[in-house]
Amino acid sequence: MDNENTPYPKQDTVWWKELWLTRLAKNPMTVRHRHTVQEKANKWNKRAEWFSKQISGHEGNERTQFVMNFLEQENALPKPGERVLDIGAGTGAFTIPFLKCGVEVVALEPAEAMIDIIRKNCDEASVPHPTFLQKTWQDIDLDTEGMRGAFDLAFASMTPGVRDPDTLDKLNAASRGHCYFSAFSGQRWRDQYGEIWQKIFNEELSGMAPDVSLAFQYLYAGGYRPSMTFRGTTRKMEQEPGEVVESMLLFLDDYTEINAHVREYVESFTREHTTDGLFKLATKSCQGMMLWSVV
Repeated sequence: MDNENTPYPKQDTVWWKELWLTRLAKNPMTVRHRHTVQEKANKWNKRAEWFSKQISGHEGNERTQFVMNFLEQENALPKPGERVLDIGAGTGAFTIPFLKCGVEVVALEPAEAMIDIIRKNCDEASVPHPTFLQKTWQDIDLDTEGMRGAFDLAFASMTPGVRDPDTLDKLNAASRGHCYFSAFSGQRWRDQYGEIWQKIFNEELSGMAPDVSLAFQYLYAGGYRPSMTFRGTTRKMEQEPGEVVESMLLFLDDYTEINAHVREYVESFTREHTTDGLFKLATKSCQGMMLWSVV
């Protein structure tokens, strides 16, 4: 990074930071969120098996390979003996491919049930277990943990752990080589939850928290020059209606009390999209992926 040669004055990072924080503060999902970070992590213990199924299919494998190819094309695929920090490791979608590269991986994951699945998946893949840190990224103190500048690749894929300027700055500070960050670009939840959100809250579900564009602008103003790519997908959901209802209620529980009226909205929505005994809905999303060097 060369701040002296950046085309933008340093104070522009302050401007982009304030814009990012303002957008977050006004986002409907941020305004109505009613759980702490740790409470959110505890909820993922309940959803670990469901989440594992979602990312282990063909679409999940394609996404993982897309990211690994992106890292390789940018000459940032970790080499044997290097260290990788996987923030929000989930069930190991990237932890295990990194381990197969022969690198040391620190898997940061607050949900114990997710960690149990990573251990199982490592055994099935015949790779060593990573070093686990059962904490949220927000709770990590880099100096106390000995993590400042300790990783050749600091990696954060679609994780709520990195969602604002401060947590992105911390990602930079943990790296001595490259950083990777991905988030949604544009709308994501509107197709799946927009109609229900409108009925419950009488407002449009719009925007993302965060959108990858804000992270890019903040980094660019600070003198970084991320390589960037996008991956758009159309997902055709076909699930048992009962599973869909419970999944949607878990989502909505972050924003409102689950009472009889909310449950009826969800059940009615599910019935409207159920054909031949299966809930069917096509949703579109786009992920923005960034990679940059900190040196």
